[in-house]
Amino acid sequence: MRCGLLDTSGNTILMGMCDEHAWLLSAAQHAHTPENASQIAGLFDSMLKDGGVTLDELTHLGIGCGPGSFIGTRTGAAFANGLAGGRALPIVPVSSLHAAVASTTFDAPNAVVVRSARRKAYFVGYYRGERVANPVGSERELLTEDIPELLKRLGELAEEGGVCMVTDSEEVMRAVKDAELPPRVVTVLRENIVDLRGLARLAVLGSVQGHAKPWVDVSYVRPVL
Repeated sequence: MRCGLLDTSGNTILMGMCDEHAWLLSAAQHAHTPENASQIAGLFDSMLKDGGVTLDELTHLGIGCGPGSFIGTRTGAAFANGLAGGRALPIVPVSSLHAAVASTTFDAPNAVVVRSARRKAYFVGYYRGERVANPVGSERELLTEDIPELLKRLGELAEEGGVCMVTDSEEVMRAVKDAELPPRVVTVLRENIVDLRGLARLAVLGSVQGHAKPWVDVSYVRPVL
């Protein structure tokens, strides 16, 4: 298995390639500028060459589908759909939020990812199980005024064995600190919230579980206004 990986849902374009064990064989990241976004094909090809693989040797694609920047995520999805369609490659869609925590073994059985969004809001996802492999409910939008709801849930998860929260928001980190939650709440502040190793693990897992598709769409969790 040679699975190409791509996530364009944030401020950084993440790309890589992994094998059937989700081990990264090549990786690269680039600032998500309009210039780089228009050159994804060339950047992706260069990344594969760095790993000693050509496009003809790819067997799958694992694509981060957001939620995140809607236009940015669509850029990656459009590239993936074009590449997959031309080469008959199966695509495994992966939650960009879930990829933030799927590569790490936490002492806690629960994980929460809170990603900054525009319009004073956040995208939030809850996960649990061995290596937090299982989503709990649907990923959704959380408004700034709903942060107390998040803090309450973190406290509840702390009582259920502990929780690790990963976020890119300093505002959320301050709110958690000020709330003086139980010690079983562990927090991680990460500028680039998506973890390429997590993307690799979920892509391989999704392939084994039969979640591959001939095309991919983006995740949009906000209600239509």
